[in-house]
Amino acid sequence: MSKRIFWGLSVLIILIVGGAIFLVIKNQAEIRELKRQLAEGEQGHSHADGTLHHGPSDEDESSTDVSNDDVRPAKIAKSGYVPKINPDPVSKEEARKPKLKKLYTGPLTFHEELLKTNPVKALRLQQEERGHWSAAWIPPFPPDDTEAQEFARVVYLRKYYIQTYGDLLETPEYGKETKAFYKALAISKQMFDTIMSYPYGARKYDLMKLTWPSLSDTVSVSYSDGTVDANPSEYFGDPEVRAFAKQAGTWDY
Repeated sequence: MSKRIFWGLSVLIILIVGGAIFLVIKNQAEIRELKRQLAEGEQGHSHADGTLHHGPSDEDESSTDVSNDDVRPAKIAKSGYVPKINPDPVSKEEARKPKLKKLYTGPLTFHEELLKTNPVKALRLQQEERGHWSAAWIPPFPPDDTEAQEFARVVYLRKYYIQTYGDLLETPEYGKETKAFYKALAISKQMFDTIMSYPYGARKYDLMKLTWPSLSDTVSVSYSDGTVDANPSEYFGDPEVRAFAKQAGTWDY
């Protein structure tokens, strides 16, 4: 009888120690992933989408006084189970050496009406026009998701003004465009800081995908086996796995 108790206690101790080790490893992995997302997001907010050669620094931009006037742009001629997501399966060798087509760098279309009704869709169309890989990863937030729609709108405007006007910003002829750019920049920075303060979960990481148009290439968010963004999402991944994870409480949503 004593042997049974001894072996029972031994097995219980092994299970407890193993579970503790697993939780520590999982928490460390989540912390590393949060740090990576933070670094990438900050990169996207430090002119990863095209630095103005004569523009102010991020610190100057954040303190620039901008007008609230509505500006119409000038017309320019042309338990621990984390499933990995892979919308376009590729081999490990291809993942290590991503083949990216050259982005379109000319003036962008201004989706004026769509920016009023569905900025998320407008942002997706903008990335499709640029030929940017992030177009496939912009979540289909509903039109009544005011936070997502507003964040998408200011991200769209930042990219639009930088790519369309470039060095023309901050010149007397394009003063209104410059004001509109800095206004969008200030709002996007404020919203970015708010989103980064959210706890780990699907909401946070789905919103962070709206910053991916500022990243240069998929290697910034890819793993060696070709999968992208293993964080929880309400829109990407296997729906059955997502439903199970929610029910089991093993994945934060």
